[in-house]
Amino acid sequence: MYNKRMKRITPLKSYSVSVDLFLILQHYLKETGVDPDPTGSLAADMLRQSAADGRIPVERFATYWEQAVKASADTNFGLHFGQAAAQIGRSGILQPVMANCPDVHDALEKL
Repeated sequence: MYNKRMKRITPLKSYSVSVDLFLILQHYLKETGVDPDPTGSLAADMLRQSAADGRIPVERFATYWEQAVKASADTNFGLHFGQAAAQIGRSGILQPVMANCPDVHDALEKL
């Protein structure tokens, strides 16, 4: 990609989260009886989109997260999700770092 002066433009990096984080969130919501997506269309769309690389665009995940927070009416939703996710994952800090990096190299750099 080039600008008008024919200088190469570096495309903006797109950010994403692991589909595993989304699945943990879905598990937590099911356990707590919260349904932020009654039609299931948003969840199905995100899972379909992640099929190729196991990643979900962060914007899509944020939309689902916001719906979950509203549907739960829990003022400490993030804290409670974090506590539950630690129990669901059971692999300490390694699992969330690995799940949210596009490859092993990036994960190892973050550790």
